[in-house]
This record gives sequence, structure tokens and C-alpha cells, in this order.
Amino acid sequence: MKKCITPKLFICQLFVFFLLGCHREEQKVKPVIPDKDITMADARNWFETNQSAPSGRVNGELPERKPLWDKAEMIPLSNGLPAVSVPLEYESGGLGIGGLVRLLLYREQGSLQARIMKMVSDSASFYANDEKIQLENFSGILTLHDWQEKFLSGVSYQNGKVIGEISVPKTSGRSGGGCQLVTVTFYTKVCVGRYCETHVDGEMQYIECDGGGGGGGPLPKGPIGGGGGGGGGTPEPRQPLPYTFLKSRFSHTIPGQEKPAIDLRRYLACFGVNTDNSTYQITVYVDEPSPGSGDTKNGLNVGHTFVGFRKNSADGSYIEQVFGFYPAQYSTGWVNSKFSNNGGSHYSVSATFPVSAGQFTRASNAARYMTSEMYNIFDQNCTDAVFSVFDAAGIGLPKTQSSFPYGVDAGYSPGQLGLDLRNNASRYPVNTSGGNAPISLGPC
Repeated sequence: MKKCITPKLFICQLFVFFLLGCHREEQKVKPVIPDKDITMADARNWFETNQSAPSGRVNGELPERKPLWDKAEMIPLSNGLPAVSVPLEYESGGLGIGGLVRLLLYREQGSLQARIMKMVSDSASFYANDEKIQLENFSGILTLHDWQEKFLSGVSYQNGKVIGEISVPKTSGRSGGGCQLVTVTFYTKVCVGRYCETHVDGEMQYIECDGGGGGGGPLPKGPIGGGGGGGGGTPEPRQPLPYTFLKSRFSHTIPGQEKPAIDLRRYLACFGVNTDNSTYQITVYVDEPSPGSGDTKNGLNVGHTFVGFRKNSADGSYIEQVFGFYPAQYSTGWVNSKFSNNGGSHYSVSATFPVSAGQFTRASNAARYMTSEMYNIFDQNCTDAVFSVFDAAGIGLPKTQSSFPYGVDAGYSPGQLGLDLRNNASRYPVNTSGGNAPISLGPC
């Protein structure tokens, strides 16, 4: 008997075939890439594709971080697998003295992972190795963080071997025997020319417990390696670590900083009594670090702002003094100040204002008052001093605060003032040609 396939049965058969086809498609297993297979190109492509901000800024609370891919290298991990190690440059909050930071990219169960590794040498090891981190005999701490800077795990090293587990107090689940509180001292290093000073800038505390640790990912191997833990006794007392976790360095040079201090009162005494028989002018000179950009820093150069006083007598003679406000000795905190002779100093933009005898006297008195004031690179620097002089004369220079490098602070700067003067050339008598300031008469 001949079987007949009805339309309904035919449609049903097609649907079954479709389901079987889908089922077979679902059974296909995506190949798992072996953990040992990772290349720099793959790591970079994955990182820049999967992070919310390839340039590094993931939210308003974190600093800009820039992976230096041209300096990336392959390194072995403690689990025997390879990783891509990329130097990580911080706009602010990098590891200052005695530290290095790397972005580690590796595969774990087929998936790529990203970790920030921060290594900080203890001061004894650091200075014994000519201020370099020697991985084969590293002593200090190593911490792992995710891309959001969240602390994941850490270990302490001594002479290249893991001797303890590092955690932060608020997340540590261990206490009591075998654990100790480690105080990490923050240091910053500041330089003026070849002269450098190291300053304590705060501290942070870790909990260090005997034995190996780390749940945040595998550790670097090779020269550091050295086994899985100490576990045998209390580690030797450590020197304070030169560590600047989420702190900033602000190394810079100020044009003319090497000039000797002057007795400003003797310079100002040359003007004598100011009367209406003479004419007067005050000039603001700005040596911008990067002319016209508004940048607060160009390399180490932060620029300089200084002032010129000129008194013209009826007989055609004149007296001119040019000077600027400096730190007497370098520090990022409050320090003694000095005035130096800026006659002949370079400037990139200036503005000259004719003033009355009264304005000239008030301005010179303001400068004289500054001789007893302290200096602070952020709150009372050369630009602040010039503002005080012009404010006393009743001349309102444009004032715009800008952020200093590395997110240290905000304040007035030569770079921003120079840009403001350029942008207000129609309002102020601005000279954008630059040059060298007039030579000062000197003391009287």
C-alpha cells in the first residue's frame, strides 16, 4: 500500500529536522586556547578591546595610566606559564623611589587576565643596589591589583625568596601568631638641577604573615622566584620602605633657581621717594615652560614669573630693578624664601603697565613684605608673589588655577599665566615676542 505524506506531516518532519540541526549546532565546542599560547599582539588587542578605557582612565577617581607597549617583554610565571609584562606609566600615583609597576597579561583556564603588579624594595636593599631593583636578590613587597586598583594579594620577599603574605588591614583575615604590622613610609624625591632631596610624604600599613600567599594570580618567576614561602620564624625587622603608593612625585627645575639671594630692601631703596615728578611702570615677565600651551611643566622645567620696576626721572635718567621670588632650599612643603636678581633673565611673554607714584610705592611695599614670607611651590610660588605685587598696585592680572603635574595639587603657574596674557592681548599691553629682561641697577 502506498504511503502518502500529508502537508501537516511534511511540515512536522521539517520542524524535527530543524530542531536536530540546532541541537547538533549547540553541541559544537569552542576550542580552548592553551594557557601557554599568548603573544604580545594578542595580549595588547585583548586589553585594548576589553578595558573600558584603553588609555587607562577608568573612572574619575583613578589616575591616567599608560601601558608602554614598546617596552613589553615575555616573562615566566610561578605556574610555569608565560605572561606579557608591560611597564605601566602613571600620570599620578605611580611608585616613586624604590618601586616599579607592571601590567601583567596571561591566560588562566583559557581566558586572558590582567593584573597590575607593584614591587617595592626595602630601603636597605634598594640603596645597596645603587637605587635599583635587582630581581635576583629582591627584598621588599610585591602586590597584585586589578585594573580598578583593587588590592588582590601580596607577598613579601627577602633575598629573592617569598617569606610572607601581605594583606591590607581592612581585608586581612589573619592575625595573631606569625603576623606583624608593617608600616610603609612614603617618600618623594625632588631635584633642582643636580641637587636632590628625599622627603617623607606619609605612610601606609600592611599586615605581613609568615608563609607564602596570594590569591590574586601567579607571581613572576625567574630571577625573583625562590620557592613558595618562608614559614620558618619571624622575618628580620625591615627598614622603612621607600614607597609612594597612590602618592606623587614632583621633581622640577625653576629657571634662575641657582642665582644667589639678594637683599631686596637694598634694591628697592634705590628708588628713593616717589613723587609725581617722575613716571613709573611695572612689568610682569613670564618664562613659560612651553610658550603658548598653558602647560605647567615641560620636562622638569616649570617656568618662572618675575617682576620689573622702572622709575623714569624728568632728566631722562632711570632706575630699573628686575627680581623674582624663589625657594631658599628645595622642598615641596613650606620653606624659607629668597629673592634673586632676574635682570637679563629670559622671558617668553610680558606685560608692562604705567602706574602712578602711589601705585608704584604700594607695589614696592608689597614686594618688600614678601621678603618675610615662606615659599610653597603650590600655594605661594613666584607667580603668587607677582600677583601680590600687582594686586597692591590695583592691577588685576588674569588668574587661572591649573593642575600641577601628576595631580599633586592645583595653583597658579607661569605656564597658565603666560597663556592667559596671550589670550588677553587686547586687554593688556602684552608683548609676545619674548627676549631678555633689562639689567638691574643692583643694590644701593
